Amino acid sequence: MPEVRWFEGIGYSPPNNPSYTTIQTLADNFLTQIIMQPTRFRHSQQPSLLDLLITNDPERITSTCYLPAIGASDHICIMNDININHSRDDKLKRTFTNYALIREELANINWDEGLSDETDIESSWNCFKSNLLGACRKRTKVYWSDKPKTLPYLPRNIKKIIRKKNRAWNKYLKCKCDNHHNKFAMLQNKLRNMTRKVIQDHEESIANESKKNPKKFWRYVTANNPSRRRTNRLKKSDGSSTTDPKEIADCMNARFCTNFTSKPPDITLPTIPPVTVHNPMSPVIITQEDVFKILRSLNSNKAAGPDNLHPWLLIESAAHISLPLSRIFNMSLAKKSVPNDWRTANIIPTFKKGDKDNPGNY
Repeated sequence: MPEVRWFEGIGYSPPNNPSYTTIQTLADNFLTQIIMQPTRFRHSQQPSLLDLLITNDPERITSTCYLPAIGASDHICIMNDININHSRDDKLKRTFTNYALIREELANINWDEGLSDETDIESSWNCFKSNLLGACRKRTKVYWSDKPKTLPYLPRNIKKIIRKKNRAWNKYLKCKCDNHHNKFAMLQNKLRNMTRKVIQDHEESIANESKKNPKKFWRYVTANNPSRRRTNRLKKSDGSSTTDPKEIADCMNARFCTNFTSKPPDITLPTIPPVTVHNPMSPVIITQEDVFKILRSLNSNKAAGPDNLHPWLLIESAAHISLPLSRIFNMSLAKKSVPNDWRTANIIPTFKKGDKDNPGNY
């Protein structure tokens, strides 16, 4: 396909070109073409890109080298480094938390000692968080279970067809009889059609529930995404690569800062005249009932933030933590300060397209 133009792994071709169907098939199946330089050189002809490397996981191709041709061939040699990881975790980490015992422990805590008016807002918040997380850690058990060997949405009739197909194949291997082979082929075709229908129905149900249960949708998308590598390597501004987490964070931060503008030094901000307030705003008082209603309305499918307080823990213990939280909120308004945890967030760079080692592609 010398007439195809490749850019960042995606091919572009006119609709009336014979290779247009191939390009569309690659795009529909989320396949990426790695080779970006001409690979065929012939005297008196323009170099062209004829040798392709197509993959569904470009992150496994760590480097590509173009070497001279062998013998009289007019095609150059291509050498690629492919990262193949055979490690597989067959265990699932599960946790069991006894919220009844957590509520019982929280009910016996005297919040007046750690949440007095004399303490600062940071100490009060740390007292509340340490008591809540401490009770959660003591009442949580972690255990490992085996992953299911079959897809959870496969019904019994399909599993029965699978067993029949395996038995037919074993019989054919013993006697090499055409009857057993025909029966195996019939069961194989039947099983293929049934599994395709079941998988299609399963994906449609996930898509229909995506607004009500987005966690289930993204779990399925992430599990079926072949490119799930973390940002373990990044190119710095001088062109060198780094694997140090701090340097990667600094590169990302420097890249994101370029999206914002700073005030030029030669511009003077206007002076705002004083304003007389005739009807001052009345003090805002946050009650225990207000906090309880908000805690009970939290979305339990959300993940915990940097403070490690999971929404499910806050929902289950809402009746016992609404009082200390209301005190902390009112203390924050009165002292005009907030804890450091409330100003901290997890920032995850989202990859767009192109080279994952380039900070500009996030």
